[in-house]
Amino acid sequence: MNHKRVKIYVAIFVFIIIIFFAVAIDNRISTATYEFHIDKLPKNHAGIKIIQISDLHNTIHGNQQDALVQKIVEAKPDLIFITGDLVDEKTKFDGTELLLKNIKNIAPIYYCIGNHEFYAKDFFETNKKIKQYGVICLEDESVVVAVNGINLLIAGLDDPKYYRKKEYKGDTATRLEKISQTSDFSGLKILLSHRPELVTLYEKYDYDFIFSGHAHGGQVIIPHVLNGLLAPNQGFFPKYAGGLYRLKNDSNLIVSRGLSINITQPRIFNPPELVVVNILPK
Repeated sequence: MNHKRVKIYVAIFVFIIIIFFAVAIDNRISTATYEFHIDKLPKNHAGIKIIQISDLHNTIHGNQQDALVQKIVEAKPDLIFITGDLVDEKTKFDGTELLLKNIKNIAPIYYCIGNHEFYAKDFFETNKKIKQYGVICLEDESVVVAVNGINLLIAGLDDPKYYRKKEYKGDTATRLEKISQTSDFSGLKILLSHRPELVTLYEKYDYDFIFSGHAHGGQVIIPHVLNGLLAPNQGFFPKYAGGLYRLKNDSNLIVSRGLSINITQPRIFNPPELVVVNILPK
């Protein structure tokens, strides 16, 4: 084989690789939209629209976070849920601050804490900064809130890593049981919990919706073949990498693929994701 032909083959190979990565690594924000019709809403109710933000890790999308903020503004949500890892111990707070200052007046924001918040040495100071933007941090607690004329219950479960930062040493199962004692409430119940792999615990309670993140979509996706290659605390071929899962007790587990971009952990066919959930009457 002559050198000219080798060069041509090498050039073709390089071109194919470039095209593959250009298509596979798309860091533009995608939107996953889910619609549910439930009998807990009155027949004539306008519905509830929820935006879920997860695993931002201080990533800045676009100029001054405008790419992400614009999508949230355009969605016109009634509620915004943040399901952990908003910040990161290895990066500056700028990405989080740019986001929160631009969405604080759009809708009430409820937040459960992920594992990476707890890795940070200045966790308590960071948590205080987040709350300054009006974010309601649900730390092993539940609240009943009025949204579009109806009451719903929102519970937030601390990530297991919180044990390192708190005096209270109760395990996850005990803490979840404590915040789930809501038998006197018959309306719509929602749980925010960073970890999707804890389904055996979630299935013990009657939450209508559970919002999670943590898995980052399994990092690598092969469309129509593989929904995720590797996720923390689930290992290879994670069952709950990202998407909608119907649990044994009929709860709806919604797992965000997250919004982080990290050059050391490229997302293959797995763009950053913003989740929109529309809950409508039957």
